[in-house]
Amino acid sequence: MLRNDLELAASYKMNVSKIEIISKLEEMKHVLVSVPLSLSYLIFIPERILKNQNLILQLLNVTCGKEDCYSHTDPTHDQDINRGYLLMLQCDNDVNKQSWKGSTVHVDATAQTAIALSHIAVDSLMLVVTHSSVLNAIQEEFSKLMDTTVEVFQEQISCHQAISESLAELKATAMHLRQNISSTLLQLKEKLYFVEINKMDTKERNHLLGLYCVTIIKGYNFGFEYHRELQRLVSDEQKIELGKCMISFAREWMNFISEKWEKGRGRRPTWANQGLEFLVSVCDPKIMELLPESEFSVFISDIKNCLDHIVGRSNTVRSPTSGSATSPDVYGYTRFPSVEETRPLV
Repeated sequence: MLRNDLELAASYKMNVSKIEIISKLEEMKHVLVSVPLSLSYLIFIPERILKNQNLILQLLNVTCGKEDCYSHTDPTHDQDINRGYLLMLQCDNDVNKQSWKGSTVHVDATAQTAIALSHIAVDSLMLVVTHSSVLNAIQEEFSKLMDTTVEVFQEQISCHQAISESLAELKATAMHLRQNISSTLLQLKEKLYFVEINKMDTKERNHLLGLYCVTIIKGYNFGFEYHRELQRLVSDEQKIELGKCMISFAREWMNFISEKWEKGRGRRPTWANQGLEFLVSVCDPKIMELLPESEFSVFISDIKNCLDHIVGRSNTVRSPTSGSATSPDVYGYTRFPSVEETRPLV
């Protein structure tokens, strides 16, 4: 929701001079927006929304972090809102309002909007829309219009510097927490098997293993949900990093299941549902393309082996040490039994 509400812009890298960008914008039928104050950037809109004054004001207000406060009496507003956008191009000694030879529209923005606009810093070229749901489509359209003169630098950001910095800090903290979740689960797996467990009586030992069983599964289920929510928060380079982390987390879960859990007996256990759903999400082509071809083959093989281990076969014999630690060498050999609550494989 944070990205939907706050990240309504995309930034572009310019491959030609600003004078050439200005010329290209004029050629592609854009209009300069003139507001009653001096800014460090130029504002443009596509000519197609020129007559929609409410939408122009809405775009200016979105740029400043304000909600739309104008009534939509224009019947074309709903059509234009999905096609309208605003561009901000950084000014310098060579590029200013006098450099523009195309059409200009004067907008009487409120004092609050004008002040807010003066606090926005633009490093290069930025595109702003009214809602994140239309950002990708408009971004692609604009990139085609501008051809090779520009290329996307950041796919989804906030145009307000303070908001952008706060979101960047939030995303970094969220990614750090993801790492803590993964490392904590690994430590929990390593610290379960200690020599003293073999000194416990059967009832106490089984109780401890049962608690561990529930804890580790709930821990992984929380991790699965956290990764999915994190996908909705991060963007750009962090999304690539998260994709690799999701692959790693899936491998950790599969290793745990294969090494520490007894093979299934022909049914898919309910405790594995969230893990299997996570494997499906990790197999998204956008994530899988992050793996080299050799690692991709190994990963797919690991998934098949894990599925075979979880489901197993109906004639699988239960290990005599399942769910308990009766083996003389406890460390690394105890396997947890398939949870009794299972359902037929469908």
